[in-house]
Amino acid sequence: MPLPGTLLEPSLTEVDFVKSSLLSSIRPDGRSFLESRPLSVAFSSELGWVEVKLGQTRVLATTYASLVAPRSDRPYEGILELRAEVQPMAGVQFERNRTGEEEVLFERALDKAVRRSECLDREGLCVVAGQKVWSVVVTVHLLSAQGSALDAAVLASILSLRHFRRPDVSIESDTGAGSTTSASRKAASTTKPRVIVHDVSERVPIPLALHHHPLAVSFAIFDKAHMASAVVSGVGGKTSTAATTAPQEGGDELENIIILVDPTPLETTLCTSKMYVVANVQGEICVLDKAGGRPLGEGVLQRVTEIARRRVKELAAVMEAELQRDARDRVLEVR
Repeated sequence: MPLPGTLLEPSLTEVDFVKSSLLSSIRPDGRSFLESRPLSVAFSSELGWVEVKLGQTRVLATTYASLVAPRSDRPYEGILELRAEVQPMAGVQFERNRTGEEEVLFERALDKAVRRSECLDREGLCVVAGQKVWSVVVTVHLLSAQGSALDAAVLASILSLRHFRRPDVSIESDTGAGSTTSASRKAASTTKPRVIVHDVSERVPIPLALHHHPLAVSFAIFDKAHMASAVVSGVGGKTSTAATTAPQEGGDELENIIILVDPTPLETTLCTSKMYVVANVQGEICVLDKAGGRPLGEGVLQRVTEIARRRVKELAAVMEAELQRDARDRVLEVR
């Protein structure tokens, strides 16, 4: 019986079915190797509320902003905070009131993809240097983890940041225009300016400035030599010797592996290596992370990044289309 918070091991029938399907150049769910599952995006009447569905994976993201004091070492920059809320109903690997390894890895990967990629213009969040800046908080709720949860979470986060609008502000200060004494001028110079936050009924809210739009693409990599062995990595906690053996010299490494885009939980469990790439539309690689299996050669990495760049452009096109559709249906004006 599996321990709480762990996935059930695939049965031998499932293992044989997956291996035979992949060796026959078809995936168990009928997709091609580089085909992704259906993607849908939904917005709410509230700005910054976004729901993304990728197959059966479901992610909800919300964004809000508040005025706070800046960090002492960065007085001219605002703050971006990313929070991941993994619900127990997302999958059997997640437990209530207990943070497991998979949840920790998910939160770290999401933080690297969004916050540490410096996609948000934090200097643009400064209102009064050293006194008031905007603190933007993005909360990502993982509601169903049925494969490529990071892809859906990063897309939802970027959509939420782009969909969100912060309130407009104005700054007032008592300059002591009617006073001409040196004491009054000195007191006015030391007076902190007053920041007025305008309601959306008074002024149209302002969108956030983003430098670029990073998006994630998940991969599952199968080693054909490993698939032909009796033991599959991830099943029973064992790994065959073929998984750590490099291909023979002179052979094309790309011919010895199978690369899957948008893997399902079963494919992720049985694969030799897991990998995700975070890139933007300009083709810049922000994050590349690989776990498990043997080291991959330059040719495989170039192939993976090429596929990732192409997939990112597809995701970006969907993102732009959904934002334009929502902009047509939504009217932001002063009443």
